[in-house]
Amino acid sequence: MKDETNNEKTEKERIAKPDRDNKFQIGIYGKGGIGKSTITANLSASLGELGKKVLQIGCDPKSDSTKLLLNGKKQQTILDILKEKSVEDIKIEDFIDVGYGGVYCTEAGGPKAGVGCAGRGIITMVEVLKNKGIFDFDFDYIFYDILGDVVCGGFSVPLREGFADGVIIVTSGEFQSLYAANNICKGISNLNGKLIGIIGNSRNINNEEELIREFCDEIGSELLAFIPNDRIFRQSEVNRKTLIEHNPENKISRIFLNLAEKLANNDFTLKKPIPMEEKDFESLNYKYLDMDCEGELKNHDGEDFLKNRNDNAFGGENYDKGKEYNIDTDKEEKIIQLKKTSYNVKKNFKFISLMDKNPLGRIYSKSLKNRETLHGCSLAGAFSLTTQIADGISIMHAPPGCGYISSCGYSNAALIEKIYDTLNYPSLNTRLMLTNIREEDVIFGGKEILQDCIKRAVSVYGWKNIFIITSCASAIIGDNIENAVSELKLNDNIDITVIDTQGVIGGDYYQGMIDVYRTIAKKYINTKIIPEKEDCLVNILNEKTMLGDADYNYLIIEKLLASFGIKVNCRYIRNTTLDEIRNFKKAAITLPYDDGFISHALVDFLREEYDIEIFGKKLPSGFYETYDWLTMAAGYFGKDKLLKKLLDKYRIRYEQIVEEQRKTLSGKSILIFSYNSNLDWIVKTIKDLGMKLEKICFVRSAENEDMPLDCDVDVEYGFNESERYSLIEKLKPDIVLAHINPVNVVEGVHYDTMPYYPKLGFFSGLELSKKWVQIFSIDFDEGWRNEKKLFGELQFKS
Repeated sequence: MKDETNNEKTEKERIAKPDRDNKFQIGIYGKGGIGKSTITANLSASLGELGKKVLQIGCDPKSDSTKLLLNGKKQQTILDILKEKSVEDIKIEDFIDVGYGGVYCTEAGGPKAGVGCAGRGIITMVEVLKNKGIFDFDFDYIFYDILGDVVCGGFSVPLREGFADGVIIVTSGEFQSLYAANNICKGISNLNGKLIGIIGNSRNINNEEELIREFCDEIGSELLAFIPNDRIFRQSEVNRKTLIEHNPENKISRIFLNLAEKLANNDFTLKKPIPMEEKDFESLNYKYLDMDCEGELKNHDGEDFLKNRNDNAFGGENYDKGKEYNIDTDKEEKIIQLKKTSYNVKKNFKFISLMDKNPLGRIYSKSLKNRETLHGCSLAGAFSLTTQIADGISIMHAPPGCGYISSCGYSNAALIEKIYDTLNYPSLNTRLMLTNIREEDVIFGGKEILQDCIKRAVSVYGWKNIFIITSCASAIIGDNIENAVSELKLNDNIDITVIDTQGVIGGDYYQGMIDVYRTIAKKYINTKIIPEKEDCLVNILNEKTMLGDADYNYLIIEKLLASFGIKVNCRYIRNTTLDEIRNFKKAAITLPYDDGFISHALVDFLREEYDIEIFGKKLPSGFYETYDWLTMAAGYFGKDKLLKKLLDKYRIRYEQIVEEQRKTLSGKSILIFSYNSNLDWIVKTIKDLGMKLEKICFVRSAENEDMPLDCDVDVEYGFNESERYSLIEKLKPDIVLAHINPVNVVEGVHYDTMPYYPKLGFFSGLELSKKWVQIFSIDFDEGWRNEKKLFGELQFKS
C-alpha cells in the first residue's frame, strides 16, 4: 500500500520525461554483490552496439567495473594516478581506455579495505573529470557504477551534484536486496532525484519476477528488465568478456539489447520514487513467503497478518508446531525463565558500559554530559596540555588548519589579559608537529604520513617522548593509530602515548583536556610512592593554561607557599616534565586550581585511582579567600607560628588600599554579567568599597555548572543575553562588569571586563577596582570637553 501523504509533490512534479538534448547520465545503485557491475558493463556494451557513445565510470575501490569491457584489463585508477601526478599533469589518456563497443572506461579507485574514505574518493574523482572537461564531451550516456547500496556522502555525489539525470536500481527478489532497494529510494527521494526504473537480477527464488514487479508498482516505478540467473554469465566472465561480446545470440543478450533500445528510444519515465513504509514492505515480503511455502502458512496480508505474526511464530492456532521449521517450541518458556533469572540477579548487578570496559574509563565534559553545544574541539583541548610537557613533543594527526588554529589560540593567549600587564612565558610553541592530512590522505588513509612524522620526530629531532592527538579527519577516515605505531617497531627507549581525541567527534575543548589528564596519569604516575608530609610538597591541579596570567598566578601562589617553606612538586599539567608527573605522589596534598566541573571530576578520579589527598579549598582569589586558604595550608603542614605575621602584613595593606579607593567608588552602582558563578572575590571587594551591587546575571557556562553564590544580592541564573541591553537601560548602573563587552552600549554607563578566572592572591578584587577609580577620576570637562559623548561610547572597546 502506498502512503500518499509521503508524496507531497504533485504527480506532474514527480514524473518527467528524459531530456535528450544533452547527454544522459545514469547512476546504477543496488545492494553490494547484486551484480551491478556485470549489468552495467553489458548495458554499456549494448548501447555501444547501437552506435551510442558511452562512458562507464567505476565508483568502487575494487576497480573492477570495466574489466569485462576491457577483456580483463585492470585499469590504473584516477586516485592511484593522483598519488603520482598533480591534477594539472594528468592527461586524459592516463585514466580513460576504450573497450568493447567503443565504450570509454575509467575507474575512480579508492583506499585499501578498512582504511581511508572511499566516498571522498568519489568526490575527488568527479572533480578530476570536471577539471579535464570530460563532462563537456559529446557522450550519449554516462554510467556511474556505484559501490554497494550507499547513497550518502561521496557515493551520493552523482545525485547530489546533479550529475545523474536518473537512477537505475538493481535488485533480486531476496528480502535484503529489496530492502536495500527501498532504502535507496529513500535516498533518491531525499535528494530530489529521479528513478528510471528497476532491473531484476534473478537469484532463482519462487515468484521472484512477480515480487519485484509488485515492488515496482508500490514505489511508483517500473521493472525495466528481468535478467534470468544463467551459467552463461560465468562463462563470459571466465572468458573476460561481456555477455554481449561472448555470445550475442543468447536470449539474455537479447534482453540487454532490448533494454538498451528502451533507453535509446526514451521509452521510460523519470519518477521520484515513493519508498514503502516498513510495515507495508514486510507485508509484501510475507505475502510472497506465503506463496513460497505453498499454503503451510495460511494467507495473511495487511494489518491482520502483522497483528498475528508474532503469535504464529510462537505457535499460534494457524501454526503447526515444529513441522519442518526447526523452531524451538519451548522458546516462550525459556524467555520467561530468562526474565525471571535476570530479575533475581539485578539487585547485585553493576552496569558496565562499553566505555567502562576501557581500562581508562572516561569522564565526560559538562557539554557532553548535558548534551549542550560543543565549545571548541577536543583536539585543541588536548593540545593545550600535551604541549605543556617539556620533555615531550605532540604530533597532531590533523589537517594543517587544525594545528594553525590551535597554535594561534595558544600563542595569542598571552595577550588576552594585556590590560593587567602580565604575560605568560613566550608561547610560540616549538613542541608541536603536524601530519598535515591532505585530500589524498583522506581517501587512502593517513597511516603512512603519521608514521613518517613519528620517524622524523625520533630521527631528525631526537624526541623520545611523543604524544599523538587525533582530529575528526583522522577519525572519519578510520586510521588505527595504535596499529600504525606498533608497525614501526621503534626502540624501547621511545615512548609514544596515543590520545585518541578525534576532534569535535570526540567532544569539546574541555573533553580533550580531561582525556589528557586521565591518560597521562594512568600511564606515568608512580603508584608505589608514599608521600611524606614532612617534605612539605604540594601539587597544583588544573591550572588554566590558556589564560594570559597563568604563570603570574603561579608565582603568587608559589611565593605565598614559600613563606611557610612549602614547595610545589608538580604542576599538573603546566610547564612540567614527565619525571615530575611520575613523582606526583611525592606531594602530601594536591591543590585544585578551582572548584569547577573539570577540577571536581579530576579530584574524584585521583582520589579513587591513587588515594591522593586533596586540599579542601581551591586556589584563592581575593582577600578573604586567601586569608582562609593560607590559614588552612599552614595548619595542615604545622606552620601556624609563621601565619599571624604574614596575615597581618597583607591585612594592613588591603585595608589601606580599600580606604583609598572608597573615596572615589563608595555609592557607585555596578551590574555584573558572568559565565563563572564563583564570584565571591569580587562581590566582597565591592561590599568593602561601599559600592551598590545591583544584580548578578549568570550566563550558562561551557565549562562549569552553576554554583550557588553566598551573598545577599539579586542573582539570576541562566540569563538570556538578548535581554542584556534592556536590563542595562533599565538599571542604568555606573559600571557594567562582564567577561566580554557588548556591541551595543547604553550612554552614560561605563563598561569594564573581568577575567573568566581572576588573579590569585589577596588583591584580586582591588586590582580590578583600581581601573574604576581611574575612570571616575577623569575630569570630562577638561581636556575631553568636546569628546565626552565619544568617550562614553568607546571606552574599553580597544
